[in-house]
Formats: sequence, structure tokens, C-alpha cells
Amino acid sequence: TDLHIGEGGGLEHVRRVVNQLNALKPDVILVGGDYIDHDPKYAYQPEIMNEMKRLKARDGIYFVAGNHEYRVDTTASFDWVKAVGGTLLLDSIAYPRDGAYSIIGRRDYVDSTRKTLNTLIKELKPRSYNILLEHTPEGLAEDLPNTPLDYALYGHTHGGQMQIFGWRPTSIRQQEDYGLYEQNGRYLYITAGLGGLVPFRLNMPNEIAVITLHVKK
Repeated sequence: TDLHIGEGGGLEHVRRVVNQLNALKPDVILVGGDYIDHDPKYAYQPEIMNEMKRLKARDGIYFVAGNHEYRVDTTASFDWVKAVGGTLLLDSIAYPRDGAYSIIGRRDYVDSTRKTLNTLIKELKPRSYNILLEHTPEGLAEDLPNTPLDYALYGHTHGGQMQIFGWRPTSIRQQEDYGLYEQNGRYLYITAGLGGLVPFRLNMPNEIAVITLHVKK
């Protein structure tokens, strides 16, 4: 999540991330929004698009939009995902690998047209694993144990982008701003992501979150 292509990260940044992801040989890649930094024209540069097209995952590459995709040209930001071979989930549900698991992709909270989480859950055909993918952890799924969801995945906070003696700027706004949280067998993860609003981090490195799902007993 939070790749921030553009002013926040250029060709070398994208190439490094693509190489790292492909080296993991993932079954599925989930991109949690803010793949565009500000103006999507930078992401449409042929060299950057070619790098993104190198991403490989057996079950596909799924994106959700973040708040930055709405800033300049939302249509162009959305269309870019298909152009590089991804699938954009806008209040929609995917069932990869012949329905082995589900991915609910929500519009970002800045989009006033987005559906409520309860509405999307009613549309869900529950699978062995049900994953919620969303960009901004606003109104976190506090009632997660009362849903069929197993994982709720977020980005946006950059983990505060810096950490000083355990304190992060984003912790002022919300208690859950980075890391893994467990609620009665359900898991919520907020990743620090891969980019930032300024070109440095302090004690909060970029990260790709790797999740391994095992057959449920």
C-alpha cells in the first residue's frame, strides 16, 4: 500500500518494489490504495507502466483506491489499474481461485458514495477466508468478531512515517495506527506501506506485509 507514484516515488522506487514482490512469489497481491501520489500523469509514464506490468501473482493483483486517487483525476487514477493488469475493487467482492477465498474491496472513506460495510457483508458469499481490503482506517471494524471477516487490511498512516521512543504522529489521531491487532480470532493489520509524503522515514521503514493463510481445521 501507499506506493505514491509521482512526486512521492519514481521509476527506481517502483522497480525496486516490483522486484521485491515478484521475489516473494505470492499467490495474490493486494494493493491498499494511494498507488498514485497526486497527479496520475506520472504513473502513466511508459517506463513505470511497464514495470508495474511485470508484477505476477497466480490469483491476480487487486487494488483499492485511497484518498490520493481522488485528488486530481479520479477517472484516470482508476483506469490506470486496469492498464497495468490489475483489478480495482470499488465496493465490490472478488473470489480468487474458483472461490477459495474472498476479497471485499471498499471505496475510500472520502468517497461519499461508498457502501456501508454491513451492506457489503450482506452481498458476501462467505468462503474459508474472507478478507476486507480498505485504505484508510477510519471507523475501524471494531465489531470484527461479529462478522464473517477473518482479516481487515489497511494502509494510509505510513505508521506515522517516523517513530520516536515508540511514539508515532498518527497515534494522536487514533490508537490503532500501525501493526497487527487480534480480536477473538479475527485480525486487523495496518501496514506502514511503501511510500510517504516526504522523502524520508525515521525508525519506521517501508514494508511489504506478507500474510500466509493455512487450511482451517
